[in-house]
Amino acid sequence: MNDNIVKQLESCAQMLLAPPECVSQDQRNGAQQVFIEFQKTKCPFDLCRDILESSGVAFVQFQTGCCLKNGVIRDWNCLSEDQRKILLKYLNQYVNSRQLEAYVCEQLLLVCAIIVKRIAIDEGNDSQSLTQILTFLYETVSNGSSGHNSRMVCCTSVLSILNEYSSSTRASDFGLSWATHLRAKKKFENTHLKSIFRCVVSTLVTHLRISDAESRGPEWTQLATKLLRICDFILSWNFDVITIFSSQYAKHVDSIENPVLQPAIDWKEVLLDGDVISIFMEMHLCLRTANDEKLFHYSLQCINQLSSLNGPIIINAENRSKFLKTIITGTIGLVNQICDTITIAEVVPITTVINRICVRLQSRDQINFVEFELLKTFLEIHDVIKLEALAVWTRPIFEAFVRIHLSQPEGLRQPATEIEDDIQEFEDNDIILYGDQLNAIGCIARIDSNHAVNCLTHILSLRVNQFETCLRRDSQSQEKTNEWIALSEDLHWLVLITSNLLTQTNYVYYGERELIPSQLMSLSIAFQSDLNQTVQSVQNLDPFSSAATDPINDYPEMSIALNSCFGRDSPVANGVLNLIVDHIITKLVFWSSETQVTEESSLALVHFVKNCIERCKALNNCANMNKLLNKHSANELQNLSINTRKNIYQVLVHIVTYNHELYDQLFQPLMDRYTKIRASIEERDTGEPLRAAIVELYECLEGIACGTTAVNISSVWPNFIAPIFHDLPKILSFLHNYNSIVVAVLNLLAQLTNRILCYLSDNDIITFYNTSISILNEYAKHNCNRCVREGIDDEETCNDILVILNFLNDLAAKDFIEWFHDSRGDQNSNISATQVVFVGLNIIMPLIGAPLLEFPKLCQSYYKLIVFLCEDPERLHGLPDPLLQSIVQSVQLALKSTFGNEVKSNCLTIISVLGTHAMREPNKFVTLVQLVEPFLRLIFEFTLFECGTSNDVTMRESVANALFSLICCFPSRYQELAQQIISSSKEESVQKQLQTAFEKLMEGLSLDGARVHRAAFKRRFETFVIEIQGLLCIK
Repeated sequence: MNDNIVKQLESCAQMLLAPPECVSQDQRNGAQQVFIEFQKTKCPFDLCRDILESSGVAFVQFQTGCCLKNGVIRDWNCLSEDQRKILLKYLNQYVNSRQLEAYVCEQLLLVCAIIVKRIAIDEGNDSQSLTQILTFLYETVSNGSSGHNSRMVCCTSVLSILNEYSSSTRASDFGLSWATHLRAKKKFENTHLKSIFRCVVSTLVTHLRISDAESRGPEWTQLATKLLRICDFILSWNFDVITIFSSQYAKHVDSIENPVLQPAIDWKEVLLDGDVISIFMEMHLCLRTANDEKLFHYSLQCINQLSSLNGPIIINAENRSKFLKTIITGTIGLVNQICDTITIAEVVPITTVINRICVRLQSRDQINFVEFELLKTFLEIHDVIKLEALAVWTRPIFEAFVRIHLSQPEGLRQPATEIEDDIQEFEDNDIILYGDQLNAIGCIARIDSNHAVNCLTHILSLRVNQFETCLRRDSQSQEKTNEWIALSEDLHWLVLITSNLLTQTNYVYYGERELIPSQLMSLSIAFQSDLNQTVQSVQNLDPFSSAATDPINDYPEMSIALNSCFGRDSPVANGVLNLIVDHIITKLVFWSSETQVTEESSLALVHFVKNCIERCKALNNCANMNKLLNKHSANELQNLSINTRKNIYQVLVHIVTYNHELYDQLFQPLMDRYTKIRASIEERDTGEPLRAAIVELYECLEGIACGTTAVNISSVWPNFIAPIFHDLPKILSFLHNYNSIVVAVLNLLAQLTNRILCYLSDNDIITFYNTSISILNEYAKHNCNRCVREGIDDEETCNDILVILNFLNDLAAKDFIEWFHDSRGDQNSNISATQVVFVGLNIIMPLIGAPLLEFPKLCQSYYKLIVFLCEDPERLHGLPDPLLQSIVQSVQLALKSTFGNEVKSNCLTIISVLGTHAMREPNKFVTLVQLVEPFLRLIFEFTLFECGTSNDVTMRESVANALFSLICCFPSRYQELAQQIISSSKEESVQKQLQTAFEKLMEGLSLDGARVHRAAFKRRFETFVIEIQGLLCIK
C-alpha cells in the first residue's frame, strides 16, 4: 500500500516540476490536489517514515517533512512520550546519514525543533531533554574533528530551535497559544540563549584562526556563514517584555529589519566583560580576506546590532561608559584599516554604526561618559573625507542621474516606443513613481549646490531655447514630432530635479511648513545674486510656491537677495506671486483639457493659502488673482474638471475671508446663477442645460465648503450656502428622475456635513438636521421600490447609497462629539444626529441587499455605521424592531460570506455588543434576545471552520469577545451545543479530550460579563481553538 503511495507522490512531483509544455494544467492541478490531501493525513508518522526510506526524490522528501510537521502539531496528544522521542531520534539520524538537499534538511530539522520544544514544554521547568540536546549540538559544532556535514546539520538544528523559540513564531502555526509560547521563550531566553551565543562565538573565533589558504575552501566558508547567521539571529532577538502581553506588538517588532538589541542585565558578562564588540570588529577584518559577500553581510550585521545595544545593561553609568569606549574605539580602528579599500557592501553598515554613535553623543548624559581624547579621535574620522572631497563623489552621481533622464546627445535616454507610452498611461506619475529617487538626488545635489544650480540652469536654458525654436517651425513632419516629445520629456525631468533641489521632502501633507534648504540659503548669501535671473528660474516651479513669502524668523540666517525676492514685506515678492499665479492661470486656461495638469496647478494654490493668513493677505494684493475672480464672474471656469474647480473655489474663499470687499465678486455670480435655476424650475424646465447648471453649482458649493472655517462661517453660511441648502429637498423632488441630480444633491449634503456642520450654531444645526431629513424623505419617496439586481459589476451605479452611508457615518461622529457639547440652542427640540441617522438607515436598509454588499467600500461603510449604532444601549433601544431585524440579518450574511476580515471583525464586535446589552437588560431588549440567540451556534461554527485556520490575531480576539457575550447571555444553550460537538466524535478518547477542553474554557469564570472574566476567557480561547482544531482534524 505504501509503495503505491510513494509511486503516486513521485509521479505527481514530476508533473509539478515538469516544464509547462510537457504537462497540462489539469494534470498539474490534480498533482497539487494529491499533495494537499497528503498534508491532511491523520497520524502520518509511520507512513512518512516509510516514504523517507523509500523515496529519493527531493520534492517528495520535502512534502513528507511538511506532512510530518502538520502531524506533530495536530496529533501531538496522540503520540506517547516514547513515540515522540523515537521520531526525534529517527529524523536526526536520517538527516545526518544522508546527503539531502538543503531545503529538505531544513524542513526535517524544523520538525525536530518543534518536537524538542513541545517535549520541553511538557516536561516543565526541570526539562532535561532540551539541555541534553543542546549540549550534544554544542559539542559537535565546537569539535573541529567532527565531520563537516555533521557540524553543518547541528548549526541548522540550532537555527531551527532558535526560530521556534523566537517571538516570530506564530501560535496559530505551531499549535501553541501565545501565552504558552512566550513562557517557553522566556524560559529558553534565560536558560540557554547566552550559552548558545558563547559557544558559537568561541567556535567562530577558533574557526577563523585557520589561516592556511588551502584550508579556507568552500566548506570553511559554509561553516563560517552558518555560525555568523546564528550570531546575527541572537543579536536580533526580541527581548522586549511587552510581547508577553501583545502578540500584535510582537509581530510589529519582528517586522523591523534591524531591531534594537536590549537584553537583560545578566548579558553584561557576555557583551561587555567578554569584549564581544572588539572580537566582531577583528572578525570582520579577518573575513575581508575571503572576499565573500555573504560573510561580509553577516559580520557587518552583527557589528550593526551590537552598536544598537540598549536597555538594562547600559543604564548603569559604568557600563555605559565602557560600552561607548569599546564601540567608539572599535569603529575608529575598523575605519582606519579599511578606509582605503572599503567596498560598496561595507558602506551602509559602517555608516549606520557611525550614525548610531553620533546619535548617542547628541545627548549630554551620553557624551559625558566619553574621554575627550577618544571623542576627538572619533570626530577626526569625518576629517578623512571633507565636504569638498565629498563633492567629488556626489557630482558624478548627480550628473549621471541628469544624463540618464535627458535625450541624446547630452543625455543617454533612448526615444520611447509606442508600447512604452501605452504602458506609462497605466502607471503612477513620475512624482510618485520616482519620488524617493528625486528626494535622494535633491539631497545629493545640495552637497555641491553651486555646481548643481549652474548645471541645471545651463541645461534648462539650452532646452528652453531648443523648445522655442521647435515651436517656430512650420513643418509638421514626424521628425519635428519626435523632437517635440524628446524636448518635452527633457523639460519635464529638469523641472522635477530642479524642484527637488530647491525644496526638501514635501512635508506639507504632514502639516509642517516647507522651508528653503539651508544649503541654498548659504549659497545665496555667499554670492551676489541677479534678482531677475532668480525670478525667472522659479517662475515655472509650482512646488516652490509653498515656500514663498515665508516669515524671516523661520530661518537661522537670511539671504538679502532671497528676502528681496520672497520676503513678506518685500516689494518684489508681489511680483513673484503675480508670476506664479499668472503661470497657474495660464495652465488653467490653455490646458483645461489636461485634467492632471490643472488639478495639480490648482492644488499648488490650495497648499499656498491653507492655514496661513499672511499668504491669503498677500494674494489679496496680487493683481492676477483679480483675473481669476473675473474669470469666475464670467463663468469661464466651467470647462475645468470637478476637482480643479473645487480647489479654485476653496482658494477664493480663503482669500475673500480677509478682504470683505471681494465677497460680492465671489458669491454674487453664483447667486445670480442660482436665481436663474430657480426661475427655470418654476417654469417646469428639466432640460439638459438646467441639469448641468445645477450640478456645476453644487460642485462649486462643495469647493466653497472646503474653504469654510470658523472665521468665515458667519458670512458664508447664512448669506450664501444656507438659502441654496434649504432648497435641496425641492430640487430633489422636482428632478428625482435624473441620477446626476440625485447624486449631486447627496454629495453636497455629505460635504456640508463633513466640512461645515462642526462650525454651525445650535439653532443652525437643528435647521440643518430638519433639512437633511427632508432630503432623505424625498429620496425615499422616489426609491422605495428600487431593486438592485445581481450581477452588477459597477460600483458607480450604487454611488447614491454609498454617499448616504458616508453622510450617516459623518453624522454619527457628530453625535459622538455632541456628548461633550454645551448646548445653548433650542432645548425643546427633540431632533438629534442619531434620529437623522435612524431615518437614513430606515431608508437605505431595504435597498442594501447581498449584491450591493459585494462592493468593498459600500460594505465597509455600512458595517462601520452599524457598529456605531449598536454601541450605545440608548441608541439601540430607539431602533424599530423591523430595522433591528434587518441589521441582525445583515450581520448573519457577513459571517457566512466571503467578506474580508475587517468586515467580519466589525460584525463580531456588533454581536458582542448586542449580546452584552441582551444579558444586562433582557426585559428591555426582549426582541434583541430572540434575534441574538441563533448567533451562538453560528459563532461556534465560525470558531471551528474559520477561526481555527486563521492567522489573524484580531479576528480571534473578536470571536472570543462575541462568544463570551453570548455564553453569558445563553449559558444553557451553550451547554447543549458543547455536548453536541463532543458527541459528534465517535472516538471515546477524543470525546474525553473535547470534554476537558470545554471544561477548561469556562472553569471558574462568572457569567456576569465582567472585564476580568472576559480577559481570562480570551486567554483560554486561543488554547481551546488549537486543541479542538487538532481533535476534530479541521486544519
